[in-house]
Amino acid sequence: MGGVDVKVNMSKKDWVAASAAGRAAFCSKYLEHKVKGSAVSESAQKARARGEEEHERFSAQIKRQAQDRRCFVASHLFGISDPRTESLRQFRDVHLMPHWPGRVFVRIYYALAPVLVRACERNAKLDSVARKTVTWLLSHLQNQQDR
Repeated sequence: MGGVDVKVNMSKKDWVAASAAGRAAFCSKYLEHKVKGSAVSESAQKARARGEEEHERFSAQIKRQAQDRRCFVASHLFGISDPRTESLRQFRDVHLMPHWPGRVFVRIYYALAPVLVRACERNAKLDSVARKTVTWLLSHLQNQQDR
């Protein structure tokens, strides 16, 4: 096949790192400043640090929500993607997880809930009681939000 070999003489200084190219997407002058060795102002450094902190906080929140799909009892009762199950996950993430007593409660729940689900699967009366209890809890939480 009649391909053409092209050799380009590039020195290491001609290469642009992917992270630098990514930064250039947000600041069109970034690469120019980098090549010229221009200094970044103190206010720009502080703004960047604030932006990076906020980005890390947001990323951590998204990772927690994306990874922690557990809600054993509601998933058993209503289904893993049911809006009621999602509502309980949101309550966990917004109201329980930011505070240490809530995190302790969630850990205890994660330890006990699988046992409760297995018991509910074996006993229809217990399953019915669990369904009524969680439904009551959901309506109570909804009433709290409506206030």
